[in-house]
Amino acid sequence: MAVASSLVERLPMTAGLAYLAVGVALGPHAARLIDVDLQADARLIEHITEIALLFSLFSAGLKLRVALGESRWKAPLRLATAGVAVSVILIAGAAVLVLGVPWPVAVVIAAILSPTDPVLASEVQVTHPDDRDRVRLTLTGEAGLNDGTAFPFLFLGLAMLGAHDVGAFGWRWLLVDVVWASAAGVAVGWFLGWSVGRFVVYLRQQHQQAHGVDDFVALGLIAASYGLALAVNGYGFLAVFAAGLSMRQLDTDARAQAAGPLRGQKTRADARQDPASAHHLARQVLSFNLQMERIGEVVVVILLGALLSRGLFSLEAVLFALAIFFLIRPLTVLISVAGVRLSPAETALIGWFGVRGAGSVFYLAYAIAHGLDPSVASIVANAVLPAVALSVVIHGISVTPFMKAYERRRGARESLRAAAR
Repeated sequence: MAVASSLVERLPMTAGLAYLAVGVALGPHAARLIDVDLQADARLIEHITEIALLFSLFSAGLKLRVALGESRWKAPLRLATAGVAVSVILIAGAAVLVLGVPWPVAVVIAAILSPTDPVLASEVQVTHPDDRDRVRLTLTGEAGLNDGTAFPFLFLGLAMLGAHDVGAFGWRWLLVDVVWASAAGVAVGWFLGWSVGRFVVYLRQQHQQAHGVDDFVALGLIAASYGLALAVNGYGFLAVFAAGLSMRQLDTDARAQAAGPLRGQKTRADARQDPASAHHLARQVLSFNLQMERIGEVVVVILLGALLSRGLFSLEAVLFALAIFFLIRPLTVLISVAGVRLSPAETALIGWFGVRGAGSVFYLAYAIAHGLDPSVASIVANAVLPAVALSVVIHGISVTPFMKAYERRRGARESLRAAAR
């Protein structure tokens, strides 16, 4: 990681490409130093990708210093709800047409490939909590939410294959898998993020305690949010994202209260420097979490490389993946964000960076470990793994030039506005 990061910064590529090459080189089809089989090791792969996603989702929530009522939430919320539904329909249709699979299998494939990735898409997410760019905010919020909102569609696909119970006329799927699990996950995560953050700040400000334990706060809050959400049949991924968002919201509220030099209160600058403040807590927890997220990225992408083989990349699988990147993702974004205040360039960039990665590998392993028939699992893996690998390559190569061009255009527009004033 240390060597690759400094080298990759000078090249039009992401570190994920280097990790993928290492995984292929070390995998069972090359050096055979990593012996991994998707079906035999499904439970292990599920847990590895699960842990990486938890750190990444928590980081995504901590990065977003956006008040809940702001209009900037419209695009990510639409993409994570209606956008996932549209994406599942379109990807399933493409799987039937291009891969020739039956509809139940196509729905499972579509659900697995519908979420965008918070692990591999860090280059297009917000760079710091004060980043107000609409493209980065939208992609960060979408990736933080849709790893949870895609779960109901995976359960629907598994139900169509007889591996999940949806109840008579689908009542259980609608009430439990869609409504309850989503609401419970968000509620648990938000409550724990808010209460733990408030309690730690209280201990620091009133009793000068709990200093220097930011890494334990991060680990404990992630584990508690995820575990409690699962205990009440909620979506743990939504809980962890909501926990990070809630902790950052404490900082947002504190900054709003310290917006000016009020009598008897600290200024905003003082509040930012106070080691007992909510801002300092969120900043330190995010710093630790980003390091864990990078380690997770290395492990997941090397694992993905080890799972690849030359036979996976059939003509049909490649065409299917390209259809997702060049047709389905842009069309999904156009439909989902219609009416939202985004420029054509912003919409196009959001439409392009629908990165697939750890989330899809997790869903694939989860489906296999939870009752997917081995023969069906092989068909699904042959569609999913090439799409994820090609996403790492294609989006990894394009992210640096595309984002640099976007930043230049945005800088030029801001300079013109400043000159006009």
